[in-house]
Amino acid sequence: MDHRATMPQSAGAQAPADSPVSPPAESAAGVAGAGGLGRVRGWWGRGWLPLLLVLVVQAGLSARLIGADTAFQDEAEYLWAGHLQWSHWLHGTVIPPFASYFSGTPVIYPPLGALADAAGGLAGARLLSLVFMLGSTVLLWGVTVRLASRRAAFFSCALFALSGPVLHLGAFATYDAMSVFLLALASWLVVSARDTSEAAGRMALAGVVLALANATAYSSALFDPVVILLAFLVAWPAGARLAARRTGALLTVTAALLIAGVLIGGTSYTSGIRQTTLSRAAGTDPASAILGSTWAWTGVILVLAVGGIIASAVTRAGARHTWLMALLAAAALLAPLDQAPFFAVAVHLGCMGTKGGPTTDDHGRVLSVGGGVVPGLYAAGNVAANPFGTATPAGGATLGPAIVFGYRAGEAAACDR
Repeated sequence: MDHRATMPQSAGAQAPADSPVSPPAESAAGVAGAGGLGRVRGWWGRGWLPLLLVLVVQAGLSARLIGADTAFQDEAEYLWAGHLQWSHWLHGTVIPPFASYFSGTPVIYPPLGALADAAGGLAGARLLSLVFMLGSTVLLWGVTVRLASRRAAFFSCALFALSGPVLHLGAFATYDAMSVFLLALASWLVVSARDTSEAAGRMALAGVVLALANATAYSSALFDPVVILLAFLVAWPAGARLAARRTGALLTVTAALLIAGVLIGGTSYTSGIRQTTLSRAAGTDPASAILGSTWAWTGVILVLAVGGIIASAVTRAGARHTWLMALLAAAALLAPLDQAPFFAVAVHLGCMGTKGGPTTDDHGRVLSVGGGVVPGLYAAGNVAANPFGTATPAGGATLGPAIVFGYRAGEAAACDR
């Protein structure tokens, strides 16, 4: 159950908002509205058509993958665990210790996924993930409108929605989509509180959502500092004290809930967190492979994000605006950097193994130089001539010929007696 969180792409997609700091008048009218309802109407009311277009394209592309992708082993395990969890709650069924080896609490996403699976099978569970990813795009729109403009929101949502990780997470029944949605919701809650009030209730709710995201997928805690710093920078214009109080409230609620959850969960949860997240076995992929995959998935978004930071600095859009963009761009690098420390290993050409021997016929009988059968002598596997010639297509490619020709040689030996 090893899923890396894909929020780097989401956070990176927010960063390319390289438009001016002050939103257009039509956007500012909605943003400046009093109360949460007025603010929601501001970013949803008149500019929803571009967002709707992005959502339709995202839904269509992910829906295409729902039926095209083959079943994933982790999908089956999470859905199975969810069904067992419901049986445990309703009928007292004894269940395996999922918490000791799941990389997310088994009582949040698995039961939800099981409900969707009961309603529509694997496709239904995957549609639930698609709903979560569509919701993440909507929240990204809201965050970017508040921080920049509708134009920036359109382009950031388009980059996010059409990126490979987002499309694939919307077509897999795993906890990743839910954790991304909850991280996006926590970000929207801290960004939407831009007035000069304490916004204690909104910060507390953001803390609850952030803790829920961490419980859904333990690896999502990697992005908690991004959300916390985002809350600080958003409140900074109202004064350092207000920014510190908001950040403190968010941090306190999140930490208190996570500590309480671990204490209630007991040793099975601490064991699961340690084995799957904190002390997981080191991988064997070289640094070049990790960085190459990162570039393939998020390279375009990261380049645009860095360009936005440079543009903000050159145009003197303001230190706070530049720091905001730098924070969101840096979030795209958190997951790759979490793989550190990197180790370099020199790779040289070498012999994979000895492969070759006497030529045989189709019954495994060894042939002489002249082409005649050598009586009583048979060969198969690596002691016989390679059926692929001087090359091998892949590791393990000799196993099939060894089994087939070993069987045929045995038959021939029995018949030649």
